[in-house]
Amino acid sequence: MKWTCFLMTMLLLSACLDFSSDDDDEEDADDRPNEEEGVGYFIDSPVQGLAYQSTSYSGVTDEDGRYEYEEGETVTFKLGSITLGSVTGARAIHVSDLFNDPEANDTETLNLARLLLTLDSDADSDNGIQLSDSAISASNTTQFPSGLDFGSADFDNDVANYIAIDDVTNDSVSALVSAQDAQDHLALTLAEAEGLNTGCGNECVPRAAFNEYVESVTPRQGENGVDPALSTLSIDMTADYDGDMNNLEIEIFGLPISSNYEKCRIDWPGFTCNGFTNNTIFELHDTILQILNYDAGMASQEITFSVNTSTKVLTVTLNESLRANHQYTVHVYNDGGSGEDDDDDKTWWQFSTGSSN
Repeated sequence: MKWTCFLMTMLLLSACLDFSSDDDDEEDADDRPNEEEGVGYFIDSPVQGLAYQSTSYSGVTDEDGRYEYEEGETVTFKLGSITLGSVTGARAIHVSDLFNDPEANDTETLNLARLLLTLDSDADSDNGIQLSDSAISASNTTQFPSGLDFGSADFDNDVANYIAIDDVTNDSVSALVSAQDAQDHLALTLAEAEGLNTGCGNECVPRAAFNEYVESVTPRQGENGVDPALSTLSIDMTADYDGDMNNLEIEIFGLPISSNYEKCRIDWPGFTCNGFTNNTIFELHDTILQILNYDAGMASQEITFSVNTSTKVLTVTLNESLRANHQYTVHVYNDGGSGEDDDDDKTWWQFSTGSSN
């Protein structure tokens, strides 16, 4: 599954490349959705087209997955006639919340995520999930007269006729998204919802989130099984990007793929993982944590980079080998040339290596 750019709003940009001016940031601050009282977001990527109902509000989620809620009230979400579930209103509701599944790995959560990803009208979850009118109208009781059991062991067959209806899915989609792709997707979007609900916001979302000037990254965000012998990474900017790519700092953090190191991310304290502080993680350096770093002030580098000004591709060369079966977080940032590490322009994404060949 492709993981590239998704611009939802300033709220959902995860440590993104922000090319707007400081003045614009200040002018827009009051309009950021995460500061609106009583406005929440339904996330599996943000989903557009779900009906919601509570005592005080009803409506349909918009292109940002937004819905209105009253604190303490229960909100019920539906896909057409299919009731997905009910949950107490919050700033961010993740699909797993509908099934009281905090780890986002139960069968019900996976199957709902698979269905929503499959129904995405442009088959690109990076720009959100848009449910077409056909997908909504076709989900009536003639398709599911007894509702839809997301815990069914025969879920693929249960929805096969539905997703085969004309215009219910994108023309490029012929089958339900796999459980593995849905699991990879959920691991990222769960942290996105957690970041919003804890107030950590756009600094705590471990996904590639670029603005419109970034075309893609390689390895792609969330990619698994990357060859540890990989020698280069790249960031491909769009043709209309006119910013300075030369004044950059790059760092890459690698940890063993293990249940002990989950939800690793770049946030204000630095590089952290679930259950570990920044200081604890860095105490593991040289034994567990691999750090590959570029800093213009250093005499030797574990990584270097070059910029092709005609194609606008930044290529990062790894001068030290990656480790097998590790999760890597790539952090690219720009201090604006002022000498102050204000990280005005930055982005980050993650991938995992497989076994050595």
